[in-house]
Amino acid sequence: MKPISDILWQEICNDLLDHHSLFYKLGEMGKPFLTDRISTACVTFDKKGNFLCFLFNPDFWEKSTLYEKKFVICHEALHIILNHGKRFADSKDNTRANYAMDVVVNHSLVNRFGFIRDEISGWQDYCWVDTIFKNKKVNSMDIPEDETAEYYLNLLNRIYSDDKFSKQFGLVDEHSFTEEDMKELFEQLNAELSEEEKEALKKYLEKHGKEAGNTAGGLAHLVANEKVKVKRKWESVITKWTNLRLKDGDECVEQWARKHRRFQFLNNGMFLPSEMDIEEMSLQKDKITVYFYCDTSGSCWHLKDRFFLAAESLPKKHFDVKMFCFDTAVYPTDLKSRKMYGGGGTSFGIIENHLASETVNKSLPYPESVWVLTDGHGDLINPKFPERWHWFITEYGSNSYVPSKSKFYSLSDFS
Repeated sequence: MKPISDILWQEICNDLLDHHSLFYKLGEMGKPFLTDRISTACVTFDKKGNFLCFLFNPDFWEKSTLYEKKFVICHEALHIILNHGKRFADSKDNTRANYAMDVVVNHSLVNRFGFIRDEISGWQDYCWVDTIFKNKKVNSMDIPEDETAEYYLNLLNRIYSDDKFSKQFGLVDEHSFTEEDMKELFEQLNAELSEEEKEALKKYLEKHGKEAGNTAGGLAHLVANEKVKVKRKWESVITKWTNLRLKDGDECVEQWARKHRRFQFLNNGMFLPSEMDIEEMSLQKDKITVYFYCDTSGSCWHLKDRFFLAAESLPKKHFDVKMFCFDTAVYPTDLKSRKMYGGGGTSFGIIENHLASETVNKSLPYPESVWVLTDGHGDLINPKFPERWHWFITEYGSNSYVPSKSKFYSLSDFS
């Protein structure tokens, strides 16, 4: 078997965050290989090494677009999460069971996890409600797209009494499901997903994986039953800083556009000054410039959504928010595109170099505030104004490179 490039696999896994961190985590737990032993793709479990093997036929891999590669990887991941191998191991008709499982996975990826069906070439040949149950109804009602695999298998047996279908449908991947106990893998996945992420999946998993919790390594490991301790969001730190920064800039000034309410019944031809709370910087000062940097060396990719949410917490009326991601280089991004770049090592020194370039080449003042999201593992940095820097360090990260005059926050203290 030929391994797939680690860099390419990491880039693909990073993109899986757009659909759910569940897929990103499973991708990171896996090792990808190309092999002629299969015709499309499949996933197996290496019990000795305790990792997943994502296997792809070389021709299939080469012909698939990046989007289709991601769809296939997430497709295989959902089969694992829903424990399909265990649940249908004793099925009397493997073909129908495979179709039923793929209906669930395909519609889940589109309806719940954000994939677009038309972006998948040849999707018409795969298993969907409107392909394998075309023009069929149950009790004069359309067949739902969010039922369990058991439901679709029973429906196939009811509607199609013949031994064979009139049309053979394609499977996205080969269902060579592993029979190995993946309890340790699920426990690791459970530890790395946040309680919020698990809570968001809870209803879906309880419905579509209802049988899986009865077997070792099943969905019971993914759904937390205990109450979650409420923590404030780390954006609250930014909000607090914002409020303190704006407080000094608010002042009461006279203006002639509106009469004071005490004089509202006086003759309209008379103008008297009134007092209104007008934020001075919105009229007389430039916006406050704030720079956000997100470490994209790998360990912080799963926080990219929170990174953008943090930037959104600053009111655009008062702040000019500039956003960047970095590894050993700095890459611009913004709230509109929400694109992240990188995947290499980590250098903090390049952030200060980038700020120096911004201030010198563009004749800009040093920013009022610099916010950095990272695991803290990088190199030494000596900022010009370290007191303006705010560092958010991920759980199990290090603050050894954080300048002593900078503000430091541990993300483990926040939600």
